[in-house]
Amino acid sequence: MDTTPDNRSVDRHTLGQYLRQAEDHIDVGRWQVERQTRLVDQMEAAGQDTKDARELLARFEASVRTFVEDRDLIKGLLEKEQRKH
Repeated sequence: MDTTPDNRSVDRHTLGQYLRQAEDHIDVGRWQVERQTRLVDQMEAAGQDTKDARELLARFEASVRTFVEDRDLIKGLLEKEQRKH
């Protein structure tokens, strides 16, 4: 078993659950980015101020990057755990 920074053991099953959750977060985040991008485009076409909408889009994009980093970390831990067995 691998150990998280707070010294709790994490088994493959739990890592698999974390991986699925991370992938779900990525999917939802990407959907939010796509939706917000369309909204910004529509607002620009209508001549509206997009400052706040763009800021929100940047936050969604940053969240997706974080979710991807988390997913990649979990995948690495899972691969390390699988190599042990």
